[in-house]
Amino acid sequence: MELEDMPLEKKRDGDGEGTSKLVVEAKAEGKQTEGNARLYLTGCLFFTLISLVLMLAVIVLSVKSQTGSKDCPGTGDDGRCWNIFPKIQAQKLDCHQCGDGWLLFENTCFYLSTVRLNWSMSQKNCTAGKGDLAVISSQSVQTFLTGKAKSFFWIGLKHDANQWRWVDNSALGVRYWEDNLSNGDCGLLRGDGPPLKNWMRASCNSKAYFICEKQHTSLLTILWTTFFMYIKFCRIYGGDKKDDAKENLSSQLSVELEGERGKQTEGNARLYRAGCLFLTLICLVLVLAVIFLSVKLQTGSKDCPGSGEAGAGRTSTSLTATCNFDQCQTDFPDIQHQKLHCNQCGDGWLPFEKSCYFLSTMRSTWLMSMIECTTRGGRLAVISSQSVQTFLSGKRIGLFWIGLERPGSQWRWVDNRALGDSYWDDNLSEGDCGLLRGDGPPQKNWMRAPCAHSAYFICEKQA
Repeated sequence: MELEDMPLEKKRDGDGEGTSKLVVEAKAEGKQTEGNARLYLTGCLFFTLISLVLMLAVIVLSVKSQTGSKDCPGTGDDGRCWNIFPKIQAQKLDCHQCGDGWLLFENTCFYLSTVRLNWSMSQKNCTAGKGDLAVISSQSVQTFLTGKAKSFFWIGLKHDANQWRWVDNSALGVRYWEDNLSNGDCGLLRGDGPPLKNWMRASCNSKAYFICEKQHTSLLTILWTTFFMYIKFCRIYGGDKKDDAKENLSSQLSVELEGERGKQTEGNARLYRAGCLFLTLICLVLVLAVIFLSVKLQTGSKDCPGSGEAGAGRTSTSLTATCNFDQCQTDFPDIQHQKLHCNQCGDGWLPFEKSCYFLSTMRSTWLMSMIECTTRGGRLAVISSQSVQTFLSGKRIGLFWIGLERPGSQWRWVDNRALGDSYWDDNLSEGDCGLLRGDGPPQKNWMRAPCAHSAYFICEKQA
């Protein structure tokens, strides 16, 4: 019986040798995969340091670019002229963080319209500007908007299905209704009322000004968000898991454990490799941001009045107490609003006096033209002086809507001012909206037309 058992023992010895060989091969593959994982981990750490350095450079350049653009000190005679006539000092205007016409408050941008629409059209107008009608989420926002608004403004509050809700579908919480409530399904904010009791109900078809809001997302916010997303990624997938297998397990179980360990290490290597690729993209974006901000900072410094090319080739003029504004503009023609680093008008806008004007290249109705101007941060042009009338008349040939309408028996501007000086054509047509004919004489080139006709339009906003 003992002799018969001997082949079985030899077979078991052969199986043990095969299993040991598998263990050795599994260990060798595991070491190679583990080496790759360590290499990718080292790369991740390297790119992390590079990203931090580049992010710091972007922050410094961003701050320097913003603060540097607010104050361009004059030098020489230019500086003396600017000191004598501070009204031409446009260099101290703040750069717009939200966009032209928008107000920044608590990481949110607000826009108070200069035209009146019904509630639905007001919401569509805000949506066209990548926002919504304002949602008043705190007393500080309520107080801020009350101090800015001086009339009746639509807010993003509507009565639907027996419940008042905001446009973001949140239920109405804290409320600031007036004591004497009127009927209606849409909410108004009365700017001249007390901050804690100035909400009104009104019919949604009524016309009123409106307040839009949108979230303010700066470059620094995007960078910080990306950085914290990466930190979260590292915390979840960055650690190596240790094997708690005991040494007294059988050889077959050891092979399985080595295989599992190899798969786990291979999985970590893939995660590290993905992390390296992600960090590489972040580094490239940050490098482009550094290059962009550096170029912007260098080119912007050339536009400071009284320095660089602006002062080259100019003969020095001694200024006396008799120097006046016109003489300063004649002696120093390079002092122009549009040459400032912080462009308060924007591309496509024409600066004149204290306003910016935009002449459209597409035609639309009077109402749609007014909405388009609002989305650009302005309104249809209000011609308040003969100089503005002359300036706009000589810019382009065509028929242009201006901010003049006849809602009743009197002509009024879109800012609710009554019509003063007028420049009507001798042959007046019928209609309740005003047009400016660009190829007509400046003193007589206004026309009347039906508001549903299509024409070009002129927008205006404050510089």
